[in-house]
Amino acid sequence: MNHIIREKRKLIFNGRIITPTIIRQLAKLFEEESFKPSDDFEKVITTIYSIDADDNSSYESQSTQIFESGEMIEKKVVTRINMRLNTFDNSKNIELQLSDSLKDDSTTNFILVSGEDTIWVNGITAKFNEVLNQSQKQVKAISFTEYCAFLAIIIFNIIYFRLFYSSFEKMHSDFYKLIFIVGIPIVSMIGFSNLGDYLKGLWPSVELQTGPGYLQIPMLKRKKLSWILSVIIIPLLLGFIYDILKSFFHIF
Repeated sequence: MNHIIREKRKLIFNGRIITPTIIRQLAKLFEEESFKPSDDFEKVITTIYSIDADDNSSYESQSTQIFESGEMIEKKVVTRINMRLNTFDNSKNIELQLSDSLKDDSTTNFILVSGEDTIWVNGITAKFNEVLNQSQKQVKAISFTEYCAFLAIIIFNIIYFRLFYSSFEKMHSDFYKLIFIVGIPIVSMIGFSNLGDYLKGLWPSVELQTGPGYLQIPMLKRKKLSWILSVIIIPLLLGFIYDILKSFFHIF
């Protein structure tokens, strides 16, 4: 019995925004490979494409038409896409999975290629990697949100004590002083920490931008956040900095 050694490559990816255009380019690679003619029945290629939507509906097809313009990936918010290609004798196998993912997770977004021909395996893997590199990189939200939350805590507490410290000195109850001097800052730390977690959800590690624009919640929330920052937060911050500088130079 002839035991054949198979080459196997797994390409894991994170930090990407996957649009319908990228999805169709990836599906095209499957289609091109499946259309290669073969007279050997054992080399016959089968493909299966599946889509899971956020409304718990699922769809399957043996054709890439499932990804065409006007079909499911533009009608519904898709949470997971799976594409598979296999030969009857398993001499060639490709599996691609795309999934909305908040955190980097090697089990949810990957391309797995295996086969008897090492050159074919490495060549196909390189083609998929080339398409993925054309997708937009996602903002690394973890360090960004942690920095913003930390900065917000500091600014809030500086403003808080600046505005109300004189009122604390007039309080006769030590209990109330403790609440306002210690309790409020602690509550602000908890609150802004939760805000940091919320902001992380606006920049998923892998984001499938499918469905109508009004259903692409993370993207819409990012636009609202951008508006709030530019119209409200940044002007307030600049005013606060100006006030600090004015007080500083007034003292000296």
